[in-house]
Amino acid sequence: MSFDTKFYGVVTYLYFFYIYCYLLCWFCNGVHYFQPHFETFVLANLFPCSVEYPCNPNWVPESLRNVPAKACINAIMVFIWGYVHTWMVENKEKLQSFFGSKTLRTTYVLVSAVSMRIMITYWLPLFPDTMMWGNLENVEPMHFSGILFGWVFILISTFMIDHFDLFGLRQSLELYSENKNLVTRGFYSCIRHPIMTGWFMMFWFSPVMSVARFQFACLMSFYIIWAVPIEEKRLLKTIPEYAAYQQKTGAYFPCMCYGKAPPVDEIKKKE
Repeated sequence: MSFDTKFYGVVTYLYFFYIYCYLLCWFCNGVHYFQPHFETFVLANLFPCSVEYPCNPNWVPESLRNVPAKACINAIMVFIWGYVHTWMVENKEKLQSFFGSKTLRTTYVLVSAVSMRIMITYWLPLFPDTMMWGNLENVEPMHFSGILFGWVFILISTFMIDHFDLFGLRQSLELYSENKNLVTRGFYSCIRHPIMTGWFMMFWFSPVMSVARFQFACLMSFYIIWAVPIEEKRLLKTIPEYAAYQQKTGAYFPCMCYGKAPPVDEIKKKE
């Protein structure tokens, strides 16, 4: 394996983790609440934007600064991110012939991270003085502990399934062979998609909910609810025991009726 492939994998992973930390800061309004506790350079240069305190609120032409236009622009950014995210997974075989097996996952992670960075940098405020719940002036950093819990929950979930495979390091560094067995340990023993569970926590476990945050939470939640069944159809075809696993677990929460599979006999009839 060439040094370039290893370097590409490591740098992309570090950039992804930076974006993951940036996303936490963005959700928690870190640039506003945490500035007195950290060096200004860190927040001003590494994490400059947050959902309620955007760093580029007027980047669009003046004719598009009305609420309907800004809401459409936000929705288009989520659509582009989600479409590319799903398209690359669904066309893995075609893309692998172009990128190669060692760099495909790394490229997928890089595209997702860059598009997420663009989205959170240029997310537009909607009715900035209107709160659906909470008050920005009365919120302390500790009140965002629910979002932090979701962030940590996602991270732990990735290690339970295969963190280094998920973010391309296993492939680019050739750390070990791929494990194709169904993972049912830890959170996966009762939840099929704990990573998505963590995202729901980050979207909704907020002490404040501006209209812009609400739009982001709704659009990303809708994307998850739309994309997960597509992923499960693929898993049903590639992992024989997945149908039985579906019937024992909830999609996003334990004992959750929504997202549970019908009996195996019904699945076979549909096929």
